[in-house]
Amino acid sequence: MLNRDHRFPYQPKLTLWQRLPIWLWAFLAHEILVTGAYLVPYPDQPGVLHRAFSASAHFWFQWDALWYIAISRYGYAHLPLVPPLAGTAFFPWLPVLIHAIGVFAAWGLTQLSVLFSLWLLARLAVRLRCSSNQTALGVFLFAVNPAAVYFSTLYAEPWTIVFTLASLELGHHRRWILAAIAGLLAATTQATGILVGLFPLIAFLQSLRSGSVRRAAGPFLWGIGPFLGLSSYVTYLALRFHRPLSFATVQSTPYWKGTWRWPWQQWYQGLATAVLQHRLDATLLALWIAVTLFVVGALILARTGESWSSLESVQSSVYAIAGLLVSLSFYHGNSPLYSTVRIVSIYFPLYLGLARARRGFAIGALIFFAALAFYGAMLFTHHWWYQ
Repeated sequence: MLNRDHRFPYQPKLTLWQRLPIWLWAFLAHEILVTGAYLVPYPDQPGVLHRAFSASAHFWFQWDALWYIAISRYGYAHLPLVPPLAGTAFFPWLPVLIHAIGVFAAWGLTQLSVLFSLWLLARLAVRLRCSSNQTALGVFLFAVNPAAVYFSTLYAEPWTIVFTLASLELGHHRRWILAAIAGLLAATTQATGILVGLFPLIAFLQSLRSGSVRRAAGPFLWGIGPFLGLSSYVTYLALRFHRPLSFATVQSTPYWKGTWRWPWQQWYQGLATAVLQHRLDATLLALWIAVTLFVVGALILARTGESWSSLESVQSSVYAIAGLLVSLSFYHGNSPLYSTVRIVSIYFPLYLGLARARRGFAIGALIFFAALAFYGAMLFTHHWWYQ
């Protein structure tokens, strides 16, 4: 007679940590961090409330979120007390969503998009041959990154991320039409959303390189999506205002003060401004460290063999490195690293690159990210400018 212990081996009881997936824990950490930062007593900065369309500014709804809300109410042509067409710098996805379902419904849907992004990122990490520890670190680095508060409010960043990740996931499974639709939507969230087009472009070139013109048809169809997304906004601006590229040209006006520089100039000037003033600017130094950590993630992607071991690895690495260079090249007025951390935060492969660093270094980066994210969320939710 068989021993009962052999027939029914002992199954250890799973803890709550083991039962819930890592991406769900990361989402809970994200929500607790942002909400906790809001609940911390901190003096409000009333200056933001002086804007003509900021009467609803509170908690999640600050700064650019007010622009999206205002555009959803007044359109691009009739924003109060701002220069003509200044609002065209903001792409249409979020204003259309807010107009269609309302402010709080759009905010709730944004939270679901963050949850979905974390799930997709965990799946991507597995496909990119990250270990379980690296996957966990990468997902948590993303969830509590220094710009985490912008994933919990009405900003374009969470939507750019979720549509880009969805497009990559669908492209991996050769669902070309759905991947194209997701890419189209990514390109309507913000100007840098068009970088989603790098994924089908690389797949298309790889197919041609392998000598299979027939296999290139799918990636070509995929790439049409991002093109149509951007061109639809350009067409609208041309028909409505006769300024098809106003979203780009308005950035260089005195109102927005945007310029383009070599990426290393902003990195160097950010450090110099932080430490060479009459007194140390600790916040700017912290932002410079955060940018440097993103650079480390990019360097690891560029140098690690796993980062170039498959088509999707190549796509992810090129996308992240290109996004980092674009983020560092955009310069606002005379303020180095102005919005840089927020802009670079959407390039999700950088977190997986950083997670591949030495374990102690990656954990230290995670702790630093969480601390800066908490501080930034505290400033943001109390009407202070942060990125």
